[in-house]
Amino acid sequence: LLDAIEELRKIGVGFIASQEAGVDTTTPMGNFMIQFLGIIAEMERNNIMERTASGRQSAALAGRWVGGRYPPYGYDVDSETQKMRINPEEEQIVKKVFDWFVNDKLTTYEIQKRLFEDKVPTKADTKVRELKASKKFKKEFRTSNAECFWNEYTVTRMLRQPAYTGTYFYGKKTKHRDPKTKKWVTVVNPRELWVPITCIPIIGIEIWEKAQVRVRDNVRF
Repeated sequence: LLDAIEELRKIGVGFIASQEAGVDTTTPMGNFMIQFLGIIAEMERNNIMERTASGRQSAALAGRWVGGRYPPYGYDVDSETQKMRINPEEEQIVKKVFDWFVNDKLTTYEIQKRLFEDKVPTKADTKVRELKASKKFKKEFRTSNAECFWNEYTVTRMLRQPAYTGTYFYGKKTKHRDPKTKKWVTVVNPRELWVPITCIPIIGIEIWEKAQVRVRDNVRF
């Protein structure tokens, strides 16, 4: 707000609100009023964000899914309990991916290619099909990739997902706006702030740990 007002002031333009009495940046009192309103709006926004974050954390501590649009591939969210449950079809794909990566030594690119060639639906594809079946489909949310297209990074993220061993962590990352660039950036939170959510395991801990070793080796080499 203040940046916008300052930009206008530099080129000799004042701001007068026709529907808000006293908001006039061409006068000292009016300039104070608009800054005061900006402070109040910022405080209210921060209060809303704090209440939302607190509510999400409480839900996470109760074991409910609060992680975003989709749970990890292999899981659905129960509409009544709001807790993660196994998706049988996706569960088999998760097991195949880990088997290909750990035992067959396929690269993430080779796994991506195989999934695409086999026409395995992504989480977004499944959601679209559900919405179409329930007559609730409004608009397409695949904006760049074709149906059943797997990104290589998505495969890597699947291989790193600890939920497959029985624990999903909420609050691992936080988004905030960089004050200098004004862009949203994601930062990793300290581990003590992560909230563990227990879920049904899909992969044994042994094969998951072997996958982590291969992922780390791939990054290093």
